[in-house]
Amino acid sequence: MSHPAPSIAFSGLMPHPPIIVPGVGGPRQQDARHTMEAMAALSKRLLAAAPDSLVLISPHSPRKRGMFGIWAGKTLRGSLAQFGTPQSAVELPNDEHFIARLINRADDFGVRTWRIPEDELDHGAMVPLYYIAEAGWDGPTTILSLNYPGENQLEDVGKAIAAVAEEMGRRLAVMASGDMSHRLKPNAPGGYHPDAQQFDDRFVKLVRQGDFYGVRDFDVELQDLAGEDVVDSSVIAMAAIGYDAKAREVLSYEGPFGVGYCVAAFREPSVDPEKETTDADSKQSGQILPTVARRTVEAYLKRRERYHPEIEIGGYLASRAGVFVTIHTMDGDLRGCIGSLVGEQENVVLETVERAISAAVHDHRFPPVEVGELPNLHFEVSVLHPPEVVQGTAALDPERFGVIIRDGHGRRAVMLPGIESLDTVEKQVSATRRKAGIPPGESVQIERFEVDKFEEERPA
Repeated sequence: MSHPAPSIAFSGLMPHPPIIVPGVGGPRQQDARHTMEAMAALSKRLLAAAPDSLVLISPHSPRKRGMFGIWAGKTLRGSLAQFGTPQSAVELPNDEHFIARLINRADDFGVRTWRIPEDELDHGAMVPLYYIAEAGWDGPTTILSLNYPGENQLEDVGKAIAAVAEEMGRRLAVMASGDMSHRLKPNAPGGYHPDAQQFDDRFVKLVRQGDFYGVRDFDVELQDLAGEDVVDSSVIAMAAIGYDAKAREVLSYEGPFGVGYCVAAFREPSVDPEKETTDADSKQSGQILPTVARRTVEAYLKRRERYHPEIEIGGYLASRAGVFVTIHTMDGDLRGCIGSLVGEQENVVLETVERAISAAVHDHRFPPVEVGELPNLHFEVSVLHPPEVVQGTAALDPERFGVIIRDGHGRRAVMLPGIESLDTVEKQVSATRRKAGIPPGESVQIERFEVDKFEEERPA
C-alpha cells in the first residue's frame, strides 16, 4: 500500500481558463462564479498548510517529446496582457535549489528533463498562480511542463518530487493545473461530442470517491473524445502523495462555457477525515453559532463593523465546512438565506460571520434587513457535511438530506433539508430544479448532504 510523503503538505487541482480572472471575462464571469469562489477558497487552504515551496504542473507550458520541462530563470513572470488585463500579473522566485535536486532525482527514476527558456508564463500556469498569489503566496515556486500524451512516466515524476521534498526537509505544495472536457456544448472550443460529459462525470466521481488509481488508469478513448488536459497533471500531483486520498474534496465543478472546470483538494493536512465531527459532545459547541450570526448582523447594521467573536475556537468550532445562515421572521417567513457548499474560511465560526452578513443584506430575493427588524428575527445555522453523488431519487430523504442538483451547462442549485413545505422527495427535487432553472426531464447529477442544524430558542 502506498503512503503519502509527509513532506507534501498540500496537493490539489485548479482549472486555468483566463475568463475566471477578474477583469478578463466581464459580465460573463458570473456564469463561472462557483469556480472563482472555489479557486479563492482552495488558495487560502494552500496558504494555511504553510508550505515552504510550491510546485505547479501546467499542461500548456512548452513540451518536448520524451521529456518533462522545468522553467528556467531566477524569477517566474507572467501576465494576462494577451487577454486584456496586463495588470493581472505574477512575479515569483524560481526555486533553483529544489530544481537542481529534482533534475538529479528525476534522472534516478529514468525521467529526462529539459530547461524551458525564461519567458512569459503560459495561462495554464498564470491562472492558478494568480489566485494563489492573491491569497498571499510569494515563496519559491517551480513550474513543470508535461511530456507528450501516452509517453507515461507521470508517476515517476510525482515520486521524484516527493523524494526531493523529503530529502530537503521541505513542506511542499503540489498543484495540478488542468481543464476537463473541452466539448460539452455545440459552441465549445473543441467542438461538441455527446459523450464528453461522461468524462467529466467519471473524473469528478473518482476524486470524490478517493479512487486516485482510477484517475491514473483512466479510459484513454474517453480522454481523447473529451479533449481534456487534466488527467496527466493530476496523476503527477496524486503520485506525489502516494495516491493517498483520505483528505480529498471536490470544492466545485461546472461547465458554463462548454469546458469543464473542477477545483479539488487531493491532500490537505487540516482535514482529518477519520475524525467524526457529528459526535454529540463535540457538536454541542456549535450551539453558539446562531448567536454569532445574530451578533454579526447587529454589528454590521448598527455600526458597520465586522464582528470578531471572543470565544474559544477548538474542536467542532475549529473545523472547516460549508455553512448556510437562514433568517426567518418570528411568523416563520423566510427573510434571507445564503451559504457556501465548502468552507472558504479558516473555521465554521468565521464562515458563519461571512454568511450571516450575506444572508441579511445580499439575498437579492429580499430587501436588506433593517436594524428595527432584529428583535423579530430568528437565526439558524446549518453546517454542511461533504456531499455525495447518488444514482437516483430513491436515496433522498428531505428531512435528513439536503440536495444539490446540477446539469452539464453549469446550472446548479442547493436546497437544505427540513424545509416544511418540501416534505416529499418529489417536492424537494422539483423546487431545486426550478431554483437552478433546469426543466423537468432534463438530465442532471444529484448529490445529497447532511447538516448539523443549530437555531436560536424561540420566545415562549
